[in-house]
Amino acid sequence: AAKGILVNGILPGIVDTPMARGLLKPEQMDAVQHGTPTNKLLVPSDIGNAAFLLASELNTAISGQSILVDNGWSIARKI
Repeated sequence: AAKGILVNGILPGIVDTPMARGLLKPEQMDAVQHGTPTNKLLVPSDIGNAAFLLASELNTAISGQSILVDNGWSIARKI
């Protein structure tokens, strides 16, 4: 029997945190920022907002999805 539980995965991009800045060179962080259509780096609240949306009562049918939260970086990169 269905339990009414919706399950999704959030796949964050590079988030502007002390850890990311410690692991990546400044030019790498700049490349990520300038590689997004919004010209912005993610901040932790961007990931939290996605989680809030998926966990809210407003989500009545999104399930089984892997959701990219990366300001469009994964689709906007130039080859």
